[in-house]
Amino acid sequence: MMRTLVGLCVRHYGTLTALTILALVLGGWSAMQAPLDVFPEFVPSQVDIQTEVPGFAPQQVEELVTRQVEYAVNGAAGIATMRSESIPGLSVITITFDDGIDVHVARQGISERWSELGGTLPAGVGTPKLSPLVSSTMDLLKIGLVSDKVDPYTLRDTANWVIKPRLLGVPGVAHVIVFGGAVRQIQILPDMQKLSTYGLTFAEVADAAKAALPLRGAGLVDTAAQRILLKSPTPEPDAAALAQAVINIRNNTPVLLRDVAQIKVAPAIRFGDSLIMGKPGVLLSLASQYGANTLNTTIGCRKKRWPISGRRCRSREFRCTPACTGRRRSLSAPCRT
Repeated sequence: MMRTLVGLCVRHYGTLTALTILALVLGGWSAMQAPLDVFPEFVPSQVDIQTEVPGFAPQQVEELVTRQVEYAVNGAAGIATMRSESIPGLSVITITFDDGIDVHVARQGISERWSELGGTLPAGVGTPKLSPLVSSTMDLLKIGLVSDKVDPYTLRDTANWVIKPRLLGVPGVAHVIVFGGAVRQIQILPDMQKLSTYGLTFAEVADAAKAALPLRGAGLVDTAAQRILLKSPTPEPDAAALAQAVINIRNNTPVLLRDVAQIKVAPAIRFGDSLIMGKPGVLLSLASQYGANTLNTTIGCRKKRWPISGRRCRSREFRCTPACTGRRRSLSAPCRT
């Protein structure tokens, strides 16, 4: 058998050589085009439901929000396990799907059950948000922003409004989570003694603040020849304009918001922070989509045209370091169930 095979190869060495070269070329091309990822999927498919609950303690978040969301989505098709975590101001529910189920259909079934929540959630609670499906590797890339010349507001605004939309436009990126920096927020700090003097309540202060910067439609005007659409100016979040809001009238004198409260621009309460190379900064954490090619997605993020120039995205104001080793620190103790 072997003698016949060897003799056949010797007699037709030209054909054998051509077939060997063709096999090498096809094998090399297939290796270059093959997707690079983790096979098989070693982590069950899962999604998160996050609900923002500003000002609530962990026990209140658990009783008033987390349980209500759990009752609404419990029993959906394809759910294997459900775990929840309640921390100050945030409710997180992690749902793991059964093996062999169509995760896209299961995710759609969970989102449809949200309509059952109705008005069961307390006032001021944000809308529950369902995370996109991510791959087993989850973390795709981390990008850190540090600066010695701009304030944390500018650093966070650059990450949220410039870099994040560009990264979400890369095929294969599921979501981009931003940590660190300072989120601009207009804070109203009422003076309890002044409120008591004027006989005002927190509800009146809150209503005056909401009515101070409204966005209302101006309507339209019909003429004999045409219909004219009126456009009202978009209100800007100006602390000075907010301070001029009228709360009530006492003795024919308007009581302004600035008379009973301090209005200022300050950073929002932090539920986490980040360190970039040992310095305070902003961390962008990217996750790849379920079934996406990790290598192609990473290359696409690195080739994305940044709004700043330089070999390592350096400019005069801040430095952007792709694939940095950022470290997140939690500032609150979780209440797990």
